[in-house]
Amino acid sequence: MSFKRSDLVALGIEPEKIQTLIDWHMDTVKGLQAEIDKSKDSEEKLTKVQAELDKVKKDLENANKTIKTAEQDDYKGKYENVTAELEKLKNETAAKETATAKKTALKDKLKEAGYSDRAMNLIIRNGFADDIELGEDGKAKNLDDVIKNIQSDADFSGFTPEIKETKHTPANPPANAGGAKAITKEEIMAITNTAERQQKIAENPELFGITKD
Repeated sequence: MSFKRSDLVALGIEPEKIQTLIDWHMDTVKGLQAEIDKSKDSEEKLTKVQAELDKVKKDLENANKTIKTAEQDDYKGKYENVTAELEKLKNETAAKETATAKKTALKDKLKEAGYSDRAMNLIIRNGFADDIELGEDGKAKNLDDVIKNIQSDADFSGFTPEIKETKHTPANPPANAGGAKAITKEEIMAITNTAERQQKIAENPELFGITKD
């Protein structure tokens, strides 16, 4: 509440007391203003502190999200790495099993055809087994074709199978015994079945210049 000097004079207050009252009033006003200013300053500080607190909370939330995402990515990365390693191991195992099956099939076929162990090992080491196709049952489908390729290969055509001597007995007479039609070298080489062809060669070594000791 404010008042004027003239108001105090009208009330009959002595002049020297009027100044005293005015001084008191001004001091009161200044005190109140100081309190108001202090309150405003505190409110501003509170607002500023609140803003800083909100920023800290926001930063903390972002940090937690970043950490959570990083953890998820780390777990995801580990899972993907383990899965990839497992898949690689499965593929390598399957490849080894396939290669072994091909080599075994070719070796059995070569052995059946009369090739020596040394010849078989050389042929397999030179990758002919890679040309074998396996069916869904795991068995070779094109062994005869692979054998033909081996026999026509310039480096391996000289690896003739071992010729097993066939001892003729009354129970097992020569192929041309008893007036049977003699077979020619051309007819023998025209036989497509490898085992049968080699058998005929063994039965008729003279047609190929092979002498028996």
